[in-house]
Amino acid sequence: MSRPIQALIAAILLAGLASAAQAADSRVEIPIVQRTLSDGTLRYAVLMTIGGATVEAGLDTGSTGLRLLPGAAPVAMTRRRETYAYSGGVKLDGVPAEAEVGIGGGLSGRISVHVATRIGCTIQRPWCSASTLPPGRFGLMGDGLDGEGFKAVLGLSMAGKPADNPLRALGARRWIVILPRPGEPDPGKLVVNPSDAEARDFVLLPLMARTSWRDDSVHDAVQGCLKDVTAAMTICGPVTLDTGANPIVLINAAAGPALWNGPAVLSFKGAPAGVAFSTGQTGQTGQAAKIVGGRDQNLPRSTILAGVTPYFADDVFYDPEQNRIGLRPRRPWRDGSHAGP
Repeated sequence: MSRPIQALIAAILLAGLASAAQAADSRVEIPIVQRTLSDGTLRYAVLMTIGGATVEAGLDTGSTGLRLLPGAAPVAMTRRRETYAYSGGVKLDGVPAEAEVGIGGGLSGRISVHVATRIGCTIQRPWCSASTLPPGRFGLMGDGLDGEGFKAVLGLSMAGKPADNPLRALGARRWIVILPRPGEPDPGKLVVNPSDAEARDFVLLPLMARTSWRDDSVHDAVQGCLKDVTAAMTICGPVTLDTGANPIVLINAAAGPALWNGPAVLSFKGAPAGVAFSTGQTGQTGQAAKIVGGRDQNLPRSTILAGVTPYFADDVFYDPEQNRIGLRPRRPWRDGSHAGP
């Protein structure tokens, strides 16, 4: 091959790589829709294409990876085996696969996905939401309700390698999650590769060193406190934010959920504003949140799994390259109440 032709081919390849890098780094905005299960639980989802099929995938910042139920989309499966368990106990036994994936019309590529071939429960939680339904009636994030939930889950936890996170595998460097709020018409959005101007007003919080080694949702924990205003009771420890979980769960905490029944504030170390709400209720707004208790020998004392509640008060910025998240207070609710104190 002559030198001029070699030089031309090299130039074309470099141009292609530059173009791909530019496309991967470009800003993409994906609408987030709110879905309500028959028991009133709120879930959030985004539309995406997987193997050419359009799929509504549950948006879950508390898990990692793009997970599919059988038949959700045509993908090329391998012979290897892969198992993944969610914090609620649902266990997916299946195989890794490769698929062309697109999100928002501006983010696409061939990435690894996980296709479940068997759905069950972990030994620790044998009565999980998958225990009472046949596979064809079970949906991810569907709380075990017949025929409800999603055929796929887009897990955006920053735990694991970059290839484990679907957005990072597609070239995303950072992203912002803005959830739609109950009772308000404004749609939510997932902003991938936001501009520096969009990221400027966030209070940036480092992930806690003592939990950031983990490969589960607690990897993304930041230091915070939950305070009962009436009882003057405070619990501090690692706090996780999770779009796939509704109640606030106090793990290994001395003060059980029965003691929480009134105004409360969830605050984060280093952030000037907290998330104010009332407890002892099952409400789904920024003003009411249910608190439950739990024990887990694998988690630190007084771990606060804050679930979806913080997203009603703050836009949340994810920066995996710097191991941090950011919070930006949202405007007051349309009814005149406030998402924060």
